Amino acid sequence: MQKGFDLSLLTFLPEKDSMMYHCPNIGLTAIQAKAMGLSITYAREGEEIEEFKRLKESGIEAIVCGAVKSDYQRVRIEGLCYELGLKFYAPLWNLSAERIYRALFDAGFRFIIASVSAEGFDERWLGKEITKENIAELFDLCSRYGINPVFEGGEAETFVFDGPLFRLTIKNAEKRFKNFSGVYEIKEISG
Repeated sequence: MQKGFDLSLLTFLPEKDSMMYHCPNIGLTAIQAKAMGLSITYAREGEEIEEFKRLKESGIEAIVCGAVKSDYQRVRIEGLCYELGLKFYAPLWNLSAERIYRALFDAGFRFIIASVSAEGFDERWLGKEITKENIAELFDLCSRYGINPVFEGGEAETFVFDGPLFRLTIKNAEKRFKNFSGVYEIKEISG
């Protein structure tokens, strides 16, 4: 949007414990899209090629991917785009965690940890907002336990609730945690 592109959102509904897609609170992307004034399309994991073909036929010219370090994600999406003649953008590719977090904080994004699945995380991380004030604590934990600080290995997932394009309020949520793994399930949100 900052570059002036006309956008719509595509969300793939993952299989349980997907290696490719974000799982926790995925249904709330419709609320985020509505708050930004964007249309959203849902498709199931495994239907990527069919969905990309449909999007190309509807006039979509490019796919933007949020991969940072995961060759598995980037290569898979980039390959489909190449095969179908779609442009591929991965604007975060190979950026450092420090640069990504600094850009998010500077732009006014606010986000919480929505799931954890790695040794080192405990229940207190679920629902915790990551801020300029506590990012050093996250980086320290990641360094001690060998966790990618932008969670490219699925060690955690985040949920954006506020930023330059929309503001949502989490009204009710439930934590489930056991053995270094847990989810912060948002039950009620308003915008």
